[in-house]
Amino acid sequence: MGLGVSCCASGNKADPSILTAPTVTTEPPVDPGKGVSCCHASPDTYTDITPRNTDIGPDFLPGVKLVHMKLTPGQQDEPHELPIHYVYVIKGGRVSFTGVGKKASVKVVTKMATGTGVVMSAGIHQVENVGTNQVEMLLLQSTGPGTGTTPEGHISALDTNPSHYRILAEDDQWMVVKMDLKAGQEDKAHSHHAHVLYGLSECQLSIWGRFSRCTSPEPLTVIDVKPGMVIPVVEGFHLVGNTGPTHASLVYFERKTDGGGAEYSSRGGCLGCG
Repeated sequence: MGLGVSCCASGNKADPSILTAPTVTTEPPVDPGKGVSCCHASPDTYTDITPRNTDIGPDFLPGVKLVHMKLTPGQQDEPHELPIHYVYVIKGGRVSFTGVGKKASVKVVTKMATGTGVVMSAGIHQVENVGTNQVEMLLLQSTGPGTGTTPEGHISALDTNPSHYRILAEDDQWMVVKMDLKAGQEDKAHSHHAHVLYGLSECQLSIWGRFSRCTSPEPLTVIDVKPGMVIPVVEGFHLVGNTGPTHASLVYFERKTDGGGAEYSSRGGCLGCG
């Protein structure tokens, strides 16, 4: 009379497929931060300040990104992946790096001194400010081969004006250079590959061409520099003077090779006048 009959009432065995747990396919674990840029991972910490759509052109230094990083005490960014990059420390402090030149789980604590430069390896990174003051840095990321040309008869500012220019960090592709001019000082004519300047102090810079300082007191360009100003500069010769009343302090990032792979070679001596 019962209307409810169990599956076992008939003596039949249960279908094994019903009782077997389904097979779950899992993808290999993905490293946190893999393929994620620092600006996307932590937009409150990293700001893209690459000069774009300038008078020089819509894509100045293709394959290059200039980023400003700011970390308050106790702040930690999210994991992100970076190509090889070149760092200038605007405001130093104690920071911890995870995954920099080490296994992903290894954390290295170090003091980044104000005014220093460093070349950082590519990989997945995470950074934490473990000090007591805000840390600020510039990161130039390079993802492509060099472009542009080496000026004919190239002579480096590092040779013509060693008291005004000094290398803070370098490898065989890029260099981080500090520039300092006292009020009223001028350097001697020199040349560069295309490069990008970052203002560290408020000052006034006047720019002359290779020989124009000899023939005309009027500069080709006058730039009223503010701290944080980004200034793209094309390859070629020029002469720079601090024509304001304050000390001029800037940092710049410059390739050491051109698009054809020619090395950034310097020659001693002085060109032009000054």
